[in-house]
Amino acid sequence: MSETTLYVFDQTLNQKKLIQYCLKKDIGKIFLCPMTTNQDTISLIVERLSSLMDCEIIVTPYLEYFNKQAFLERDNFIHFISEFGEKPRFDSENFKEYFRHPHSSLSIWWLSLIFEKNPQKSDSYHNLVKLLTVLKL
Repeated sequence: MSETTLYVFDQTLNQKKLIQYCLKKDIGKIFLCPMTTNQDTISLIVERLSSLMDCEIIVTPYLEYFNKQAFLERDNFIHFISEFGEKPRFDSENFKEYFRHPHSSLSIWWLSLIFEKNPQKSDSYHNLVKLLTVLKL
């Protein structure tokens, strides 16, 4: 019985390993999920797999899904991070209180990359959206 496979890859794809894996399995349908904008890489993979295998190859529109997901989850992410610092964590102290300087009201929490939520400084939101997008395929 032939398998259906989802293969998620980015620009660091090892084509040789992918092809070896696919040739070992009885794959009837393969969904390619490219997390890259490099169309040359995507086209090359499709061509190589098509020439070596007799299976249906479907390239998912991952980037479209990713962009939609990024806008859908943005407010939820900001709300979650905002509340995260306020919830009790350590002996009923929240992060804001836990990281407060002992001789002032300054909390290091306010200076953290987590609180800042700047996608230029941290990949956390980008990685979260990548994961959510793959899970919703």
